Amino acid sequence: MAGVRHTSLRERVERRRPRRPDVTLLVLKGGVAMASRFVFFRCTRPFLVASLLCAIASAAGAQAPEERFIADADSLFRTAPREALAAYVAERSILAGAAVCRLLDAAAAARDEGREGEERGGIELAGRIADLRRDAAGSSALVELVGAYAGWSPEQRAMRRAAKALERDAAAAQAEKRFAEQRAILHRALEIYTGIEDRYSEAVVWGTLGVAAFYEGDFASVQEYYLSALDARRRVDNNILVGRTLNGLGTAALMLEDYGGSAEFYRRAIELRRETGDVGGLGTSLTYLGNAYSKLGRLADARDAYEEALVVVEASGNPKQRFELLNGIAALEAGMGRTREANATYERAVETAVESADAGGEIIGRMNLALTLQAAFRYRDALAELDRVEALLRENPDPTQAVLLHRNRGQAYLEMGELDRAREDLLGYLSKARENGMEGQETEATIKLGYLYRELGAADRGRALADTAFARAERSGDRVLAREALLLAAQLEQAQGDADEAGALYGRALERDREDGAETNCIEDELGVANAAALAGKGEEARRIYRAIEPRVRAAGNEGFALALSFGVGHSFERENPDSARFHYERALALMERTRAGIGGAELGSSYLGGMRRHYAEEVARYYVRTARKTKEDRWIFEAFRTIERAKARGLLDLVESSLAHEHSAAEDAVLDSIYRLDPSAPGYAEAQRILERRYRAVREARIVSAAGRLEQDPGMFDLEAVRRSLPRGTALFVYAVGDSASLLWAADRKGFAVHEIPGRSILRDDVTMFRSALAGPGGADAALRRYAGKLFTALLSPAEEYLSRNARCVVVPDDCLFEIPFEALLVSEPGDDAGIEAWPFLAKSHTLVYAPSASMYLKLRDAAASPNGIDLVAIGDPDYAAGSGEEGSALRRLPHSRREIEDIGMNFKERRRFIAVGAEATETALKGALAERRPRFLHLAAHGLVDPVNPASSSIALLPDAEGRDDGRFHTLEILAAPLACRLVTLSACESARGRIGRSEGVVGLSRAFLAAGASCVVSSLWPVSDESTSILMGSFYRAMVKGKRTAAEALNEARLELMKSGPYGHPFHWAAFIAIGSDRAPR
Repeated sequence: MAGVRHTSLRERVERRRPRRPDVTLLVLKGGVAMASRFVFFRCTRPFLVASLLCAIASAAGAQAPEERFIADADSLFRTAPREALAAYVAERSILAGAAVCRLLDAAAAARDEGREGEERGGIELAGRIADLRRDAAGSSALVELVGAYAGWSPEQRAMRRAAKALERDAAAAQAEKRFAEQRAILHRALEIYTGIEDRYSEAVVWGTLGVAAFYEGDFASVQEYYLSALDARRRVDNNILVGRTLNGLGTAALMLEDYGGSAEFYRRAIELRRETGDVGGLGTSLTYLGNAYSKLGRLADARDAYEEALVVVEASGNPKQRFELLNGIAALEAGMGRTREANATYERAVETAVESADAGGEIIGRMNLALTLQAAFRYRDALAELDRVEALLRENPDPTQAVLLHRNRGQAYLEMGELDRAREDLLGYLSKARENGMEGQETEATIKLGYLYRELGAADRGRALADTAFARAERSGDRVLAREALLLAAQLEQAQGDADEAGALYGRALERDREDGAETNCIEDELGVANAAALAGKGEEARRIYRAIEPRVRAAGNEGFALALSFGVGHSFERENPDSARFHYERALALMERTRAGIGGAELGSSYLGGMRRHYAEEVARYYVRTARKTKEDRWIFEAFRTIERAKARGLLDLVESSLAHEHSAAEDAVLDSIYRLDPSAPGYAEAQRILERRYRAVREARIVSAAGRLEQDPGMFDLEAVRRSLPRGTALFVYAVGDSASLLWAADRKGFAVHEIPGRSILRDDVTMFRSALAGPGGADAALRRYAGKLFTALLSPAEEYLSRNARCVVVPDDCLFEIPFEALLVSEPGDDAGIEAWPFLAKSHTLVYAPSASMYLKLRDAAASPNGIDLVAIGDPDYAAGSGEEGSALRRLPHSRREIEDIGMNFKERRRFIAVGAEATETALKGALAERRPRFLHLAAHGLVDPVNPASSSIALLPDAEGRDDGRFHTLEILAAPLACRLVTLSACESARGRIGRSEGVVGLSRAFLAAGASCVVSSLWPVSDESTSILMGSFYRAMVKGKRTAAEALNEARLELMKSGPYGHPFHWAAFIAIGSDRAPR
């Protein structure tokens, strides 16, 4: 075993008088050679020795420590008393041996070239240094070395020249990758040097043999050669070479996975390089030590080593090494969960590559940056980086990076839910991998496409791809990808309802993982086997498996496993005992709500948790509805409703947590560093890790609770019966829960309630996409608009026609993709063939609608007492983006009609009761100040809304930065949540301000939801980019109806819609349907 071999190696090194370690010619992770240069000092004096050394010095590179020693010693030898040189040698004795070796080697070369005078000067200085070293330390090794050199016969000198020729032949063999031949040649040279007692050359060749063995991959021989080199180099007192040798031993240990031994050798190397002043080598040793610490899991120590190496490398001015180190530091930061810092460091790496015109480095840096941006859910920024990579690859083709480009971009689109774009890139990934003979990548691409087809509902196509991937992985011996293919196949069989085949596939994966000793994988496989048994109706068998693995799940500390087990137990009771199923589902839901996040790079991200919450909630709610139909008991309908309400209530909290997951405090950093400095091989490691992780979670929890503020407080849940009784007369409630195979619709009013099953996610998503596309094309897509406006009405409201027909007002609680559509633009019946669009029977003509994040939130907002206000209106708009700083600000177009819009709205309020800021005064600072000091009843923002549909925390209202730089001009979601709002109404007259994240994890949580959580009673906002001019007209009508006509916001908005509908040029729903009212239907009263 490698560990046994290396323990023995360390003991042998101890017996051979260990010193401190140093660096060899090796390859840094990432492909950058980290060889220390063998260069003589600068020629500043016309002395004979200076002339000798300059003749063979390299023309490039910094002066090595022994070269500086020689230059200073030469000067003192020629110009100062003996005592001065003696003092210098005593002070810098650690370099005396290296200096003598260099002088003798240079002298031999001078003699071979007929420069006997230079040879004499070199021997004379070497002899004097050797004598002084002996006098100071009592060591005669250098005196003997000089004496052996001086005593060579002509025949011995000829033999030495022959040996040098052999070394050159060996170098040529290495260049041609003839490593075995290289080693044989070096052994012949070694025999000659041993015979003539050329101990320095002998010491060099032993190290060269180690390098040759390294390139050949024979690390056991590397150890043996370096042990011999260590003895030889110590005999000549050459600490520069001793350091390189110990570093070589460290690298051999690293390659043989003895990471603890490797780190010890590198630490000795660092200590010795500090003493010798070998700055270039110090940077290399620190880098390699970082590699060893990283392998040991001591990421904080690895980061410290890399950062110290970076300081050294930056001083040396080597951009390639700087780039590699920055990449390494960024990777560690990402691994420790510090995504923000990782992104910043990758940006520095990219800047370094750009400055040094290193296109290959820039491609790698931007690819890595895109991956960490993607991990932080900043998909738009990640895709922008990948676009830059694609442009670079057009000018600098690289087949490998082209393959990775398609893989990474396809994965980003897959996570974003952009399935068509994901399919395009994943097919490109598969094609490029196949073209370049990259079998592993081809297999991975096949698996990713299988998952894509699962999302598209094409399980049969995905299943065929899983089989193809498994066969290819088996042929290549890739057990990791083979397992991935098996798990994909199992999931697809479950999706198609074949639980027995799914269980068999999980069982095959389990057998293989047991052979490999992969405990975490085994737990995942066994959970799959148990879930398949539950799906097949084998409840007792499933529970037996769950009971057996429960202790291992607890020991693993994997919260995803714990949730899967808890819900699985509930599932196993579904067919046998609904009450037992409910009991376990309630426990599972409570566990899920307590689950927040993991540790550092192993985080169970909040977005992922949000996805699990919604998925599990959907499945449980559908089970309760099926049970209600089977048992004819309404209590199960109530349970289903309550389950969905719990999930909806967490929407904004999940958003905040997903954003805060990528932030951290100094206290969290300190605990994380302590965790990542632990040595896994040390006694008590597991207990120390548990203690620190508990501390980390506590510190993190405190920060998130503080940041989330009022969101952490339970707003109170209302059951379906309480909601129904609390509804105003003439009002119907429609609550949606979109699921995979089917979705649910609850309809209720004061007279009763019902639950209906409606189409699933994929069908609704397709229809919503077509509907929105038709809305965006006034006049040119009216046929499609007619079709999908009617189709969606039939799917979403026709099942509850009874409730719609007897109520004129509706409260709609959308879900998932349904947040993207204005229900007002649905068609309640088929228009006449000749009817103009203004005559179509849109729902807005017969009903007034208000939207809510959840039924409980609707009731809470409706019944909330009004907060005291200072003034009536704060209105901010028409920001002069060209005057704002930043590339993004200058790219935003000005909204010329928004100034007139605000002026018209202001006319509805007394001058002393309003505050208006437009143009250059429309700053974020002005907005925050007005909210805090003036506490308006109405807040109107006429500016661009920058909506990130994937990462809602990045969404913002685009205003202007202030001159002092206190605010950046972007009123972000988290800033909205922290704002002191007492508004009865917030109007976001901006592009797409109501939209937010569309996805399985949170549904939609946009800017509007943030304003509601911050204290607003109602928010009017838009679903798509709106016309500046038509918006101005609609807003004028809206405020007149609300302020002068005393209408509620929902009523006033619908009157404004109807008015605009009749206007002629703006009669298309593109203009009047974009704005919706969200929150209380009583506001602004």
